[in-house]
Amino acid sequence: MKRLVLIFLCYPAWLHGQWCIDFEDGSLIHWNQGRDSAWQIHADGSLSGLYSLHHSLDDSVSNHDQIALPLDSLELDAPLTSWTFRIRHGYPPSSANHWAVFLAADNNELYMFPAGGINAYILGVNFTGSDDTLRLCKMKEDRIENLVTTSLNWQVSIGQGPAYLNVLRKDGGVWQVRIEKDAGIWELIGEGLDTAVINPDYFGIHYRYSSNQDRKLWFDDLCISGLFIPDTLPPSIASSELIDQNTIQLTFTEPLNESGCLVPGNFLLNPVGAIPDSLIMVSGKTCMLVFSEPFPGEIPLTLILYGMKDKKGNSTDSMKVDFLYYAAHPNDIVFNEIMSDPSPAIGLPEFEYLELYNRSPYPVNLAGWTLSTGNQFHLFPHIVIPGNKYLVLGYEGVAGQYASGDPFLGLLKSRASLPNDGAKLFLSDGGNILIDWVEYDPSMHDNEYYANGGWALERLDPDRQCMNRDNWATSKSRMGGTPGLDNSMKQYNPDRLPPSVGNLYLPDSCTLVVEFSEGMDPGPVLEPLNYLINRGHGHPAHIECMAPDNRTAILHFDQGFDRGKDYQLEISGNLVDCAGLSLSSARIQRFALPVPPAINEILISEILFDPKPYCPRFLEIHNPGSKTYDLADLRIGKRNTENGQIESVSPVSTGHHLFFPGAYLALTEDPDKLMGCCYVHDPETLICCKDLPAMDDREGTLMILDKYLQILDEMSYNQQMHHPLLASVEGVSLERISFNHRSDQASNWHSAAATEGYATPGRINSQNLSSVTGNEGIEIEPEIFTPDQDGHHDMVMIKYNFSHPGAMATILVMDPRGRIIKRIAENQLLGSEGFFTWDGSNDHAQRARTGIYLVYVRIFDANGKVSNYRETCILSPGLRH
Repeated sequence: MKRLVLIFLCYPAWLHGQWCIDFEDGSLIHWNQGRDSAWQIHADGSLSGLYSLHHSLDDSVSNHDQIALPLDSLELDAPLTSWTFRIRHGYPPSSANHWAVFLAADNNELYMFPAGGINAYILGVNFTGSDDTLRLCKMKEDRIENLVTTSLNWQVSIGQGPAYLNVLRKDGGVWQVRIEKDAGIWELIGEGLDTAVINPDYFGIHYRYSSNQDRKLWFDDLCISGLFIPDTLPPSIASSELIDQNTIQLTFTEPLNESGCLVPGNFLLNPVGAIPDSLIMVSGKTCMLVFSEPFPGEIPLTLILYGMKDKKGNSTDSMKVDFLYYAAHPNDIVFNEIMSDPSPAIGLPEFEYLELYNRSPYPVNLAGWTLSTGNQFHLFPHIVIPGNKYLVLGYEGVAGQYASGDPFLGLLKSRASLPNDGAKLFLSDGGNILIDWVEYDPSMHDNEYYANGGWALERLDPDRQCMNRDNWATSKSRMGGTPGLDNSMKQYNPDRLPPSVGNLYLPDSCTLVVEFSEGMDPGPVLEPLNYLINRGHGHPAHIECMAPDNRTAILHFDQGFDRGKDYQLEISGNLVDCAGLSLSSARIQRFALPVPPAINEILISEILFDPKPYCPRFLEIHNPGSKTYDLADLRIGKRNTENGQIESVSPVSTGHHLFFPGAYLALTEDPDKLMGCCYVHDPETLICCKDLPAMDDREGTLMILDKYLQILDEMSYNQQMHHPLLASVEGVSLERISFNHRSDQASNWHSAAATEGYATPGRINSQNLSSVTGNEGIEIEPEIFTPDQDGHHDMVMIKYNFSHPGAMATILVMDPRGRIIKRIAENQLLGSEGFFTWDGSNDHAQRARTGIYLVYVRIFDANGKVSNYRETCILSPGLRH
């Protein structure tokens, strides 16, 4: 091999020169082949002079071969770099038969093929594709992009003859490809721009052939000219990265002499004194060290490297890398921002995204972690999220549209990975340990405007680890969100509210389910000694805590519970929520084994069908008997006012809820809003009924049914059932007066008292009658009444009780002068017992004067007997409303 170096300028650290090889000495010293003897110097078919480089391996199958030459410190980022060479391919080019010259590559011949994963500049025909065009390409690890597509079709213009080619890289990254048309005359056939540079450690040739088409490539007269800077510096560590608990990856400033230094004995991990079990070369400059034992966690470690040597023989005695291995714990990486509905866009790209935040001070590699978004699963590639930094997860291909400096990962598989109507999101590490989770839905936004799209939900306090809806709010950024930046709503927001027992129910006779108001620490929850049941049942045999929210404990008992008996559960104060707050008061809880309800065993007791603005409607039910029921067995429906058909039947509750004897429960779509509109003594008496039937504010019919759609109770309402003297019925509920009488009797309903805020959801009605008189005949109660809506003696009750039903009654109210001022009933058919009411108004819906009044009752029984009753009452002054 003949080399000629012409030195034009010489300085102590660098020089300009030209390196030429014409193979006339017949030697391939310094050239490295992918397979031994695949390439030889031959006189047969020589392109110039006596000898040329020739592919000489007779291969029986399709294959590819490479040969490479280490470059002596060529610098591409110079005013001018030039490559010239002669080449001939003795077979028509195709995807299976082609050649490529690696002008500059950062790794050796073993990686000089399309899937080699190196960085290189390549001139060739059909290296990618099959259109026979001569192209200059750039390989960047696993991607290949065209820099220059020349005007030369190799098969048409060159065929199987020789070509003399020249490639120039000029100042500013301009690349030119030229071909010699006549002796000394060069024609420009293509030009492109690429300002990036690589480390040009190797020059090489790639040759791919089909079976029987080997040995048809010749190469000669290589000349490389440019800036050469002799390498006199030893390699150093450019970066280090923990891959997992057993592996660290090192990247050096230049390729290493692998055979001379990359052996396990050249590495020592202190203070444990371990050497790697194996070494894996990722590239010429990058290797992974795999240790047999996991790195000790959260203690400083030092990796010492001995005898690292580069390709030029420059070596160093020792180097060290200090690092600390940190395995992420639950809640170290948290969901910090959610953009599930980006339309209409406010100021951000119209794409979904999630933001993760690393709460720890240590970098965490997410390789092998998984993200679950509803019914989609996403696997994280190798990516590190630094300590106290953010990572934005979005749709692939939109990274450049976000302005933050923190990393973006195109992890979401589609543009609709985050359901608009809400979902549970789970983040798990490579060992399937749950790191964080969140459940979101549009109602977590501040109002309906923000919930309709374009605005992100932001976590207020990332250090608050429990999943609480009150730790999320709508972004106040004018862009609609803050991906990769501190949240606009970021604030200190600790959990100050202690947990409580929200609900108990028995799915079967041996299992008790305890639901807490918030997520609990599962440790104390799973301790049987923290629970005690009376009546000899003692402690549970074993317990389940339902992940991930840890709000539900399932207690299993060996001894079953009996129907018709009430039990008590005593819960220890050792139970704490995930913030460490102890269980609040009311640690003794009542429960019973529920029974299916029958007709009239659950009754409608109150209805607010015309609420004030921004207040919700409600329907109250009452359990007047001695049995316990489960709201999961109940349905609520309405009757069509035009055709009388039942419609809009929906569950009373989305879950189980025990309905104890004597209890009142108010069903409403928004318990929180109802508490702001009415006096509520116990929030636990308000049941969220998301599908509460729509109520007309004038009239309608509602009913309570069992799960088999048998009607348990039904009532019809209209505005005329309210007290006629009320100035407005808006915000006033109708209360059932007596549970001993039918709900379809209009006189059995009365406006709620003003002193109770015109509604009593979840408690005994302000207008109520416990029973009808046991004496036969007519009875007036009270004798003195004050219709001032204060809930005390607001009306007079005209009670009747007869030994035989079927009587007809006429009831009149007369003033002291004998004038009829109110006709309460005229020839109305009576049952055996019941009542009528007088609210103090006259037949013209005006309030009667204060004074004494006669209540005249005339009864015609089934035998034709007529009975007359005269009782007096006094209408006393009271507050007017």
